[in-house]
Amino acid sequence: LINYTYCKMYSNNSYHFNTGYKSAKKDLQKSKVIFIYEAVASGTPIEEIFESLKIA
Repeated sequence: LINYTYCKMYSNNSYHFNTGYKSAKKDLQKSKVIFIYEAVASGTPIEEIFESLKIA
């Protein structure tokens, strides 16, 4: 129910859940790339980045 509500907030049209889901998914991917870029730019070791993203 929370995921549904979150994705509906991303959709301008009240009938298209899928539109909101795709927008939310793209924003999440962009946020991850920005996080990785900023972490690397600040000198954070790659293993620490993996751990923070829970992919270690």
